[in-house]
Amino acid sequence: MKLLFYITQFDQVKDATQFYLETICEALTGSAKMQMTDKISDLKDADYVMTFTVTDFFRLKLKNPKIKIIHWFQGIIPEEARLKTKNRKQYFAFSMLERFTLKFAIFNFFVSDAMKNHYRKKYAYKKKNYFIMPCFNGKLQHKRAFFEKDYTNPDFVYIGSMATWQCVDTVLSVFKSVKDKIPKARLTLLTGQQEKAEKKCAKYNVEASIGYVPLENIDQELLNYKYGFLLRDDINVNRVATPTKMSTYMASGVVPVYTDVIEAFSVFNSLNYQVKINNSTVTDIAEKIINFEKQAIDNEILYEEYKQVFENYYSKKKYIKNIKEIFKA
Repeated sequence: MKLLFYITQFDQVKDATQFYLETICEALTGSAKMQMTDKISDLKDADYVMTFTVTDFFRLKLKNPKIKIIHWFQGIIPEEARLKTKNRKQYFAFSMLERFTLKFAIFNFFVSDAMKNHYRKKYAYKKKNYFIMPCFNGKLQHKRAFFEKDYTNPDFVYIGSMATWQCVDTVLSVFKSVKDKIPKARLTLLTGQQEKAEKKCAKYNVEASIGYVPLENIDQELLNYKYGFLLRDDINVNRVATPTKMSTYMASGVVPVYTDVIEAFSVFNSLNYQVKINNSTVTDIAEKIINFEKQAIDNEILYEEYKQVFENYYSKKKYIKNIKEIFKA
């Protein structure tokens, strides 16, 4: 099968995006090496073309109505745009493009069941031409790394941008409350926006280490931390999402401190080693972390729990097998 990726802006292919697309590419072609182009003329011999922005899908389908396009819905774009700009016209324009893509794509990839249900409700999407695969990257660290990991000290880490929707302000407020009760607690912010991080820490009077680690080294770096923050507000954009950050934390044995608004993460409900919180006050969230900190961590049990997660929910091998079966049918 010849699969080409039509991408008009190559800088949109971030690390997590590339991992997801490479997984699909490997399932359909047997190789993770993606063939990308921004020229429609390059696509004439392709069996399938893949897009991951609704604007690229619309542009391509308009130029070549007969082309078979597979589309990956990374997020619910109209709602994301409304959050960023408050522009109603932009919201309706993206909604039209989203509806168009759902109608004419030969196959769709969604990141969660909640996303599929969102499209069912909003657009009366009733087709069965979809596959659900969460966003994730990397794989579980070697067992020895888990057994050598020191969970004695309450070392917290946050990885990501300083964007408002990442709830960094809440992270800093929660950590400050935790440190008031557990003085030896430490926080590290790993971000490409270090200057903004410094200003936020100053605003909340929080002492934190601030740095940046490239993706290829992040798994090793995270072995130094016990807890990882992944907080989100209770809005639809977050309910349908599957942040890559969760897999990144768990791959290195970092106990996630995360918000229950992310519906797909209900698969983690049975885990002993997690701090799942509701949309509570900063004080309530801090109290839950402090209570969790009172228990000792059994490295072997934690490893076995997270191993099951990567053998089932974050299994690249499983998803490739399932996608292959669909396209062979």
